Amino acid sequence: MTKHVQGRDYDPAGMFHRAYWEDGTTGYTMYADFPVHYFTTEEILKRRPESVLEIGGARGYIIKRLEDRGIRALCMDVSPHCWHTRATESFVLQDITRVPWPFRRKEFDLCFSIATLEHLPEDRLDMVLEEMARVCRRGLMGITFSITPEDTDATHRRGTIKPKEWWEDKFHKSVPAFPVEIVDKEDLEKGPIHLPGSDGLVKLNLGCYMNMYHYGWINIDGLALQQWAKANGYVFHQADLVKGIPFGNDSVDIINASHLIEHFTRDEALRFIQECWRVLKPTGVVRITTPDAVLLARMYTDGAINTYAPVNVGVENASDDAEAFFNLMMAGHKTIWDFTALKKLLEKKGFEDIQACRFSQSRSQTIRTQTIGMYPTLSLYVEARPRK
Repeated sequence: MTKHVQGRDYDPAGMFHRAYWEDGTTGYTMYADFPVHYFTTEEILKRRPESVLEIGGARGYIIKRLEDRGIRALCMDVSPHCWHTRATESFVLQDITRVPWPFRRKEFDLCFSIATLEHLPEDRLDMVLEEMARVCRRGLMGITFSITPEDTDATHRRGTIKPKEWWEDKFHKSVPAFPVEIVDKEDLEKGPIHLPGSDGLVKLNLGCYMNMYHYGWINIDGLALQQWAKANGYVFHQADLVKGIPFGNDSVDIINASHLIEHFTRDEALRFIQECWRVLKPTGVVRITTPDAVLLARMYTDGAINTYAPVNVGVENASDDAEAFFNLMMAGHKTIWDFTALKKLLEKKGFEDIQACRFSQSRSQTIRTQTIGMYPTLSLYVEARPRK
């Protein structure tokens, strides 16, 4: 294998920071689980992979879809922001130009990437392709071959934008024995998108903001998000949840309320939990996600609160740890919760079998396979059943 020298002028973690994914300054205006991920997942499944390694997989939305279909899959990405907002536990935070990768020889069947290789400097490509061929048996690469005037991704201009023929020659020369399919990135993102339909359950995603779900979930928020929902194929209702949940008694199977309850006062939270109990069927389940006060207080006292700078603009811009802690826990929030406090609240309002969960775990297969937990590195996840 060729020995490669890696310079210090390439900082991919710095390139793919929070603003790249959220602010639209160099990349996305708001990166999310776009419907096109379903189409790309189906394109991967057409290759019938036994296992998949996605390099440069961002938050791992496609990997989550593959896992939900029973495929062993793993996402590798360099962005700390994506690590903090990841969609799956199957995630390795690593710069793909730092070799060797932490995998065995031919550990994966298919190496997949989309809109990744063109971000790399040309002098880093050989090492990446060689490592790809070491750990995977074959490849599927979706690549941007040219920059258009509409392309707002500034990182393209620091990478390797070449025609398809150039990439085919590069793979042939670098890893001649590695079977790879090279396609236009757009071909892995265009075509009929078949969004998953309802499974017949009544499922509410309360306080959803733009973190909406398909599969027949009813996404509810106080903000006017109808346009976003329609553009991305979601069912959405606008409602002020402080005034109650607009469903009848014993009519709902599952409630997901992610990063909502901290926006209520304690009295509002009491009424909200009572409403959850009212609308849930006796066999229903509620899942509540909120910043974990115990975890974040420990991170603050340990001097590690700036760990969350890649995911929170208040921490990112804070002048000291105390300001960072306040911005993470209280800015825009009306109260804070830990498991003990949330358990007490749920018990008071008629819930039982109250359990803390990991972000990727649930007693409900529907929640596991149809939802994506928010902010796994800072959140508390609690599930309960109504006592009726």
